[in-house]
Amino acid sequence: MKLSQNIINNKQILFLMLVFIFSNIFILSFYSDIVISPNSFLFSDGGDGISSYYNSSYHIKHDTSYLQFDGMNYPYSEHITYSVNNPLLTNSVKLLAAIFPKIANHTVGIINISIIFSFLLCAIFLYLIFTKLKIQPIFSVINAIAISMLSPQVFRMTGHLSLAYVFFIPLTLYLFMLFLESENKLKWTIFIFINNLFWVLIHPYYTFIVVFFISLYYLISLFQNFRKTILLYKTHFFIIVQTILPLIIFYFLVKITDEHTGRTNNPYGFFVYLADFKTIFLPSHPPLKPIIESFAKIGTQNWEGVAYVGLSTILVLGFLLINSIKKFIKAKKIFCFRQYLDNEFLRNGFLASVLILLFSMGYPFIFNLEFVIDLFPILKSFRSTGRFSWIFFYFSTIVAVYVGYKLVKKLSNRNKILSGLVFFIIPFLFFVEAFPYHQELSERLVKTSNLFDKNQLNGSYKKGLDKIDSENFQAIIPIPFYHKGSENYGKSASKKILLLSEVFSYHKKLPILGSYLARTSIWESKNIVQLISPDYYEKEIEKDIFSNKPFLIISSNETITDYEQMLIQKCDTIYTSNEFSLLSISLEKLFDESEKNSIVEDFIEKRDSLLFVNDFFLSDYTDLIDFDDFEDSKSQISYRSNGAFKGTKNGYSLLAKIDSSLFVENQEYVASFWIYNCGENYGQDVLNSLFIVQEDNGISVKWNSIFNPSHSFIIDNCWSLVECNFKIKNEKSSISFLLKGDDNTGKNIYVDDLLIYKKDAEVYQENKNELFFNNHRITVH
Repeated sequence: MKLSQNIINNKQILFLMLVFIFSNIFILSFYSDIVISPNSFLFSDGGDGISSYYNSSYHIKHDTSYLQFDGMNYPYSEHITYSVNNPLLTNSVKLLAAIFPKIANHTVGIINISIIFSFLLCAIFLYLIFTKLKIQPIFSVINAIAISMLSPQVFRMTGHLSLAYVFFIPLTLYLFMLFLESENKLKWTIFIFINNLFWVLIHPYYTFIVVFFISLYYLISLFQNFRKTILLYKTHFFIIVQTILPLIIFYFLVKITDEHTGRTNNPYGFFVYLADFKTIFLPSHPPLKPIIESFAKIGTQNWEGVAYVGLSTILVLGFLLINSIKKFIKAKKIFCFRQYLDNEFLRNGFLASVLILLFSMGYPFIFNLEFVIDLFPILKSFRSTGRFSWIFFYFSTIVAVYVGYKLVKKLSNRNKILSGLVFFIIPFLFFVEAFPYHQELSERLVKTSNLFDKNQLNGSYKKGLDKIDSENFQAIIPIPFYHKGSENYGKSASKKILLLSEVFSYHKKLPILGSYLARTSIWESKNIVQLISPDYYEKEIEKDIFSNKPFLIISSNETITDYEQMLIQKCDTIYTSNEFSLLSISLEKLFDESEKNSIVEDFIEKRDSLLFVNDFFLSDYTDLIDFDDFEDSKSQISYRSNGAFKGTKNGYSLLAKIDSSLFVENQEYVASFWIYNCGENYGQDVLNSLFIVQEDNGISVKWNSIFNPSHSFIIDNCWSLVECNFKIKNEKSSISFLLKGDDNTGKNIYVDDLLIYKKDAEVYQENKNELFFNNHRITVH
């Protein structure tokens, strides 16, 4: 007995070695440059990808706390969980760096190599799963490697780095199989608990996906064996420890250590970032996509929902479905697929994965059941719902291999050629479809040098860094300015300024006044973006800045707004190149009132020469198109006086409708108004809407300008100024100015002082101790 056991173990080790060898051959054939020199490349030079590298590198090298990330969102910083980071890996390296400081310089390489070799671990755990299912070893080896290479997570390597660990589902499935078959369930429960806690500290999506799966598997088993299972109290305990306990620990860990308030509890995307039929069952790459598109257009595939299962899986599932229908017609029995799917773990697991797939597609909520999501706010926290389809990818491909092997065995006695063909074709198609993934990635991943290694920087970067003494500055202000995270206030970052600011921030240990993070505090974001508004508004952030040092302005020499230009004009130049400019601005200049005084003095000087039309001072009659202070709509909430427009976000609110005869074709105009930004949870979701300039010529209706009020930097306490430039394209149109919000919200919107004027005109209005200049309020002392 011992001899046979040893032979089995030796055979298993042999085939595991084959998985190890051939997986590495595959990896090296595409990623040898990265394996040889992992610290030489950035897999991404923009978006979430570059921010993942930056946040991890900055945290390891510069942060004094393991729980706080100080690199962005200055002066408030951010909790490590919300920093587009891999908290477990990052803090592990940070801990090692305290003993071996030089390891901090290799953060990029550690991230890269851990992602690349996750393919190897994925193949190993898939092979172990196939072994448990008693699939022939060679068939298991080949398919394990092929499926790992086809993983839908491969393209996370260019963006969401912490979501690129392809082995997390196979590892969890293998542990769960060991739990189900073991007599010592407590032992494997502890392993699964540790595993799920491990993954939630890397990225919460991982654990929620597998927790969802284990919970559904348990419920399906409970339904099938109700009388037997309902009495197994230990089983209930084990499942709770495996699923709920890791989430509770994570929740309280964040709750206790997170000092920030005012995060949104209604993140955007649950009904947007979905999977669908095309993302699961239609290819996104050659060789099959061009063939299919030669006779049927595939169209856009939602990237967040891509979990293409491969043609092999589709063929096997199709065979299984057709065979089951035939059996059902003959036997009138449900679950006729048991002939090929005779393993309880596979049957229940596959059904659970199908239910999760439906969830990833938005079912049943897309059937006018959106309100259900509001009853369970935790679901909205996972706004990229399409990612849940990953569990279906792995389970469906495992089922395809299992059913395919059963078919091979069945055919081997009747038709060895057909049996051999099935044996060959399943892994062959997996590999054929996986190759283009890695061909594309192998080229993209080595395009960008590791800019967090000073030795790999180009000349202008090095010259710029040499011009800066970190001790002379308190933080970096990027221009064009960006702030991503709160979903209530912000502006997207250009690829160039994001890279520039993060590279300089890391090398000079200077935090960024701005952010590219997740779920940042609403009120913190409001204060930060207001910094870019003109000087004539009181800025809340001023009292939160405790250093008297100047700010370093990094400009990427791209197109900027008028207000950003006004900020640049107050700066002193440090260094300029074709790529970027480095400037300095003192605290006094950042918050001075010279601009405000200049406008007031300018108005006083030319007041007598201006035209006075309907309470406005103008240079020309045509400067002012329309003004509505909504005084005929009495409201307790108003920007000034006693009236304001009140509407609801779940529909179109008409602010004004103007005959086009008042406009000149191709002349640029500005539509501006103040919109209320306060309310529950610091005004959550109040601003998020679309301001639309609409033209209707009687034949067609067109939107020629759209602006989201949450992107406004002009903030005066509880009000934000929207300024939207537009041109009239057809003088025979009627022009409507509309606000459109989310159909699923009942929140009110308040608008005051709608002003439409010719761009570059000067429109003044006096009001006691206030001067309104182009709808900007300037308080006169």
